[in-house]
Amino acid sequence: MGINHNEIVAHKSQAAERSLILSMQQRYQQTKQFLIALSQMSRLAWRCQPIGFVIIVLLDIIQGLVPLGTAWLTKQLFDLLSQGTQASSSENSLWPIIIVLITQTILIVLSYLLELIGKHLKKN
Repeated sequence: MGINHNEIVAHKSQAAERSLILSMQQRYQQTKQFLIALSQMSRLAWRCQPIGFVIIVLLDIIQGLVPLGTAWLTKQLFDLLSQGTQASSSENSLWPIIIVLITQTILIVLSYLLELIGKHLKKN
């Protein structure tokens, strides 16, 4: 009497399922511990420097939105360039492209300045 193939497959499947459940439980515990630590650090930072804490959080949010703005401006630039190749060539059709490029440059400079300000605030 040997073990048939279906029993082996079922056993391996159950073992894999148990392993997955353990892995998910470990991730849940790690995430829970991380969120508790984050909450404690945030409360401590708020008590020490409430204004600085708010400024740093706002700077981080704005810095997170900069890539989104850059992607949107790049899309606009490609849309304008594709429209420009389809339309007749004139000087008026260049202004929207120039405006998008200037806006993108401003966004890149703003990103750099926000990074410098954030580093300075986090040091102090």
